[in-house]
Order: sequence, then C-alpha cells, then structure tokens
Amino acid sequence: TIIERGTYQSQYYPFSQYIYFSNNFNFLNNSNIYNLDVLNTSILTVNNNCLIQNAKINQLLKIVDFRNSTLDTLLVLKRSESNFNSSTLGRLTYRDTAIVTGNSNSANYLYFDNIGRLSTNTSTYRFAEYNINGWMEGSSNTFDTLVFSPGYTYRFGNGVSNTVRKKWYAS
Repeated sequence: TIIERGTYQSQYYPFSQYIYFSNNFNFLNNSNIYNLDVLNTSILTVNNNCLIQNAKINQLLKIVDFRNSTLDTLLVLKRSESNFNSSTLGRLTYRDTAIVTGNSNSANYLYFDNIGRLSTNTSTYRFAEYNINGWMEGSSNTFDTLVFSPGYTYRFGNGVSNTVRKKWYAS
C-alpha cells in the first residue's frame, strides 16, 4: 500500500501489510503501524500514544518527530535528524550521519554507524554505541552501556553531565 501526504488519526495497519510513504506524514492519536517503509519524505510526525514497529527510512529524512509514542525498531539508511520526546524506543540504528534530539525517553539500543550527534536530555539508554566520530551534547542522560570505537574523536558539549551505570568501553 502506498500512501500519499496527509494526516492520519486513530489508524490501524495490520502486521502483515507494508506501508510505503512518499511525502510528509502525520500520525496522531492511537495509530498502530507495522512494517513502515519510508521511501522519500522530509517530515514524519508521530504523536499521542502511537505504536510503530519495523520502520525503515530509505531516503534523506529531515526530521522524525515522535512524541508520547512507542517505536519498536527504526533503521535509517540516509542522513537524518530525529526528535524523540517522552517516548519508548526499542532498537534505533543510523547508517549515515544522524542527529538525535529530544527529552525524557527510554531506549533499549542506539547505534551510530556513521557520525552521530546525541543531543537528548534526561533520557535512559540500555546500550549506545558510536562506530565513528561523534558528539554528545545532551545532559542528564543515563547509559547502562556506552561504547566508543577506537581511533575516532568524540566531543562533549560544555557543561554536559551524563551517567554510565554499568560499562563504558573506549579502547
């Protein structure tokens, strides 16, 4: 199913169906989306108790804006800016340069395969890994495990204070 630009409220898309998007989209108010494949968009907004499982972003994404929602799996293949607020996040994988912003999130897994900029505040990450150069500009975040790959440069913003509870790898 290919869906054009628009705003969708209280929508349900069944688990077996792939949804392809090609423009700007807003999902609001209890929408449930499974197998989301974004082909070409500049803005994707998800607000107010929505659930997205298995999202894949194939093209340049200006901003993904998630608020008060749940995102199970996100794979972003091209450069992106993502903003998450008060959301529950599963596995976030960024294959190209990425900026991640927002506040008060809980994430299981965050992986930057290219240059990553993490600018979230008061968020919790079970596992976060930078595979190449990166920035950490947000503050009051908590990491169970934080990994920096060897041979790269990592920059921290002025006054940034974060906590690593269990393991920090920077070999």
